Amino acid sequence: MRVELAAWTLEEPPNFRTARMGSAVHAARLARMHSKVRLMISVEMIGTFSDAAGSQSYPPLFGLFYPSTGNFAAVVGKWGQGDSVVEVADAMRSGSSLPIETLTAPSFVTGVDFSDHLNFWAHRYPAVMVGDTAFLRNPRYHTEEDRPETLDYRRMAEVVRGLHCAVQTVARR
Repeated sequence: MRVELAAWTLEEPPNFRTARMGSAVHAARLARMHSKVRLMISVEMIGTFSDAAGSQSYPPLFGLFYPSTGNFAAVVGKWGQGDSVVEVADAMRSGSSLPIETLTAPSFVTGVDFSDHLNFWAHRYPAVMVGDTAFLRNPRYHTEEDRPETLDYRRMAEVVRGLHCAVQTVARR
């Protein structure tokens, strides 16, 4: 099974949610070619972690069901693709010591479709996002204070270890 690793440009405004996003161009090309995609995993913001209580926020009401400490990686997908979320989360847990939380929700929930995976959803490809919840955890997100020395490289490596297992699991499927 071929595994394709891609890094796209133009994911941020003013190109976000436009046909100019690199992932939009790529997903549209795959669809035109009738390519089979088992799963797209979007890796989005994996460097901010905190062991402090109250370091994690959520869209309204979600905080009732999820931890208030931002020490985990999240696997996020949309309704109807919960099997992919579970598959990736289980594989990540098997290859990483990092806590993994999951969310399967409608795409209108704030943050659920805030990355390149949304362009694969547009072509009915299964896709999930793996990340640290970005602005819901990182007060420096998209500011001048969002700098390399603020990242948690040890836990980033744990995310990568977990992703390695997830990619192997999906490729063997």
